[in-house]
Amino acid sequence: MKIVIIGNCQARPIAILLKEKIHSLELINVGIVHLIKESQELEYLQYFESADLILTQPIYDAFKYKFFETNFIQNLYRKKILLWPNLHYKGYNPEIFYLRDATNKIIAGPLGDYHDTRIFECWKSCLSIDACVDLLLDFDYNEKLFKDFDKNSLKEMSYREENCDVVASHMIEMKRGEQKLFHTFNHPSNYLLRFIADEIVKILGHNISGSKNNTPIKEMLGQISLPTNVGMLSNNASSELGDKYKGFKFDGLVFKGEQQYTVSNLVSIFYELYDGKSSLLQLKP
Repeated sequence: MKIVIIGNCQARPIAILLKEKIHSLELINVGIVHLIKESQELEYLQYFESADLILTQPIYDAFKYKFFETNFIQNLYRKKILLWPNLHYKGYNPEIFYLRDATNKIIAGPLGDYHDTRIFECWKSCLSIDACVDLLLDFDYNEKLFKDFDKNSLKEMSYREENCDVVASHMIEMKRGEQKLFHTFNHPSNYLLRFIADEIVKILGHNISGSKNNTPIKEMLGQISLPTNVGMLSNNASSELGDKYKGFKFDGLVFKGEQQYTVSNLVSIFYELYDGKSSLLQLKP
């Protein structure tokens, strides 16, 4: 079977897992939505034509390139398209967001592209590092601030998979308290990625019980990993990291290499980052 896989950063791990389970599978291409170029339209139309199966996450109308939109692909190849969901859940870490500077460029930091809204607001309010750390560890503060995120995030996940052939929201709701299923809101664990791959394999009529588990012990999307927000622990599993954050090392100029941070270390690094970029943020700390 020849397949093309389309999706976000979750697509490559799914490709690895499917190859593990279906040895006869021929992977034509993995298309990553945020890396695709307009000049590749003819290339991808040829991939779609030669594939037996197009495995894609929903990509809605108004995407920057029409040839990657789900409706466009369905109109051409309806009989060989299978939709799998964009896995997304903010119930562990509702505080995480993307921060852009005045030029609309995403600012990278010790957690890659992710920032903590609590730390950023503390910095804007000129709170001390110690005061910020206290807020991050305050159960009542976090529970009140993020009260409905777990429920709303499950509802959003259900909406995201509404027209998909594979669904995961029920499994996330059932298992989220037993183990941490996401490292960040859009980086699922190997366990959840394997669940999606198994569901695809079953739809394709293959047996999952006899497939050998060769998945790397290392988490495929675990380059960045956060402890569960203290205000969300009543619904969700805690992180194996305890109170540590797994991110990137800062050498004074760029972030590179793996690094674990305590809460205090992380706040300090973010404060340093924001101090250095206050003009681009158009804010005065």
